[in-house]
Amino acid sequence: MVEAVVVEDAPLQQMLIQELIRHDHSIVGVAGDGDEAIDLVEQRDPDVVIMDLNLPDGNGVIATRWIKFVTPDLPVIILTSMVNKTIQKELNEHGVEEYLVKPVSKEEILEAIETVTQ
Repeated sequence: MVEAVVVEDAPLQQMLIQELIRHDHSIVGVAGDGDEAIDLVEQRDPDVVIMDLNLPDGNGVIATRWIKFVTPDLPVIILTSMVNKTIQKELNEHGVEEYLVKPVSKEEILEAIETVTQ
């Protein structure tokens, strides 16, 4: 079972993501902003981070850069409602493994988790 940190500022989206993965994987923390995400990664040592890009303290790009700098082997899956090829390219250069556009299905997110944690 993969241990995941979910980073999402919208409570309903947090619950949806948790519901999509909780039967197959363990959620070891939920964060509502980038600073909380960084703290959880340091404290919980997850197997994967599921990161929203648009967060209240800036955005998930900054938190993702930091996470990938400190723990380059930690897989990060981006979930976003915006399609931005420039940001996607930048995040790929920082080592982001998956970039999913909301709304995401259970199959999509589980497949992404499996792909990045193998």
